[in-house]
Amino acid sequence: MKGPVVPRTARFHFLRLNRFLTRYAPNTNSLLIALSFAVGVGSGLGALAFEFLIHNFEAVVNHQVWRFPFGSWSLPIGQIVFLVAGGLLGGISVATWAKGSKGHGVPDVMASVAIRGGRIPPRVAGDTALTAAVCIGAGGSAGPEGPIVQIGSAIGSAIGQVTRMSTERLRILAACGAAGGISAIFGAPLAGVMFAVEVILGDFGVQTLTPIVIASVLAAVTHQFFVAWKPLFPITHHGFIHIQEVPSMVILGALAAVVSVGFIRLLVATEDAFRRLHLPPALKPALGMLGVGVIAMAFPQVLGDGYQTIRDALHGNLTLEILAALIVAKLLATCFTVGAGNVGGLFAPSLVIGAMLGGAFGSVTATLFRPGEPGIVAVYSLVGMGAVIAGTTHATITAILLIFEITNDYAIVLPAMLAVATATVLSSKLHRSSIYTVTLERMGIRLNRGVEENVMGSLRVGHVMREPRRTIPYSMHFSRLMDVIETSVDTTFPVLSPEGRVVGMLSYQDIRTVLSQGRDPEMDSLIVAGDIATPEPVVVTRNQSLNDAMRLFGVRDLSMLPVVDSDGEMRLLGVLYRRDVLNAYRRALLERQVPDLDAERRPG
Repeated sequence: MKGPVVPRTARFHFLRLNRFLTRYAPNTNSLLIALSFAVGVGSGLGALAFEFLIHNFEAVVNHQVWRFPFGSWSLPIGQIVFLVAGGLLGGISVATWAKGSKGHGVPDVMASVAIRGGRIPPRVAGDTALTAAVCIGAGGSAGPEGPIVQIGSAIGSAIGQVTRMSTERLRILAACGAAGGISAIFGAPLAGVMFAVEVILGDFGVQTLTPIVIASVLAAVTHQFFVAWKPLFPITHHGFIHIQEVPSMVILGALAAVVSVGFIRLLVATEDAFRRLHLPPALKPALGMLGVGVIAMAFPQVLGDGYQTIRDALHGNLTLEILAALIVAKLLATCFTVGAGNVGGLFAPSLVIGAMLGGAFGSVTATLFRPGEPGIVAVYSLVGMGAVIAGTTHATITAILLIFEITNDYAIVLPAMLAVATATVLSSKLHRSSIYTVTLERMGIRLNRGVEENVMGSLRVGHVMREPRRTIPYSMHFSRLMDVIETSVDTTFPVLSPEGRVVGMLSYQDIRTVLSQGRDPEMDSLIVAGDIATPEPVVVTRNQSLNDAMRLFGVRDLSMLPVVDSDGEMRLLGVLYRRDVLNAYRRALLERQVPDLDAERRPG
């Protein structure tokens, strides 16, 4: 894998800046935070350039489509011609010079962050911007969000590679770019942050979160400097849900889960169908766009990102029949677009499908229970948008924050939380994979919390565990316990019985609980470690895989697990730290890629 191509003068100045910041930074994270500012500004400018390309392609198509001399058939024929031409141009581009730009983008970013240490070729940003702009501008049923995630991540990765960042920091910078892209394109910095940590990284650590927050904010500010911010889907008046409507929101979440799983499965089936076609790869996207054109003859609302269709639904301009029909029509058009190999995102189509589903359900509900009340259908449309986003991506917090930020309406959060939580739980039960991870799993890559499971499954706890730095006897008095913890670098400690068995785990939180109740010095000699430790601790054995260990780390959000013998005696053999597991995983990934990385391995 080649490093980014950067002019010699620019590289020289980047390296001088890197050495300066490394030498004078007050701590090890200052350099990463400084670069996150650059990534935020870069991804904001990248979003502006991408929007400019899309608008210009749309303007050309809309201007030229009316010039076809076919009378009343000019519009549909013109649309089909430009759709097929856009698919052909995009297909040829992806098959020749833009091979790194394909599909809906986000799975490629996830794989790059989890497996390739955040290394994304810088040219992916330009390739994706052009190919996606052609697809969306020609009328393809896709959105700009997936491509802008790929563009922003490529910008963040390029900055990290030029400044010779380590693999861990490179992953964070790529996630910063993803957050910046979502933040800029939606004007939603909170959703951008959560998308990066929920979907791209799967890591909520403070050291990870801080630069992502900075990049997301800077991207939004940069975009708003050139384009005045306003809510993407503002609604002026709407009703508030009452307690009797809670069941209807839960039902809407369940319906969204079913639609989301259908969307995922239909997209996979469409990809398989086009893969089996005996056609040159460059022609398949054009065939998919032809299918979109046929659907658009009956339902022109399926063309493009569909944001105007959402606004029509929010303002009550669509009938119940049209809303119901557009659920199916938009779903089919999106699968034809992206499943055939065109470059475009799935976020916008999911929003459209959710708005149609929520609008249709809300129309029925309003007719039966709240006739004549203004704005109630808009509430259900917005809630449906969040529920389908959550059902397809399995990103609960991202979906809730996104709906809040694109409406600038806090009152929508409560019903959205109900439907989104329901949709996430049911969709993950009905279909284990999200619309992003299903693509990776079909490539043999299984990610869990940003970690590739196949690699983790081949590594054992016994190879990574270490001797415990400190253990706590069950009978240690509280006064002595305070002295031990104050001088230790760990925050969690195994509590052992006199026979050396693990009987509990003691953390700073347990100590804090005792102190918050008022400390009586006379009681220090009566309270022992076993009284305040958490009983029945989560443990691992040395023969378990690191994949099993990572799942157990997530049970109680732990940073360390005791390693015990496998015969059920709970005798302590060592401890396993989460950071050691992640380091072992990354070393294993690097060993798999030695032929590719030897030529570019550099100190970070």
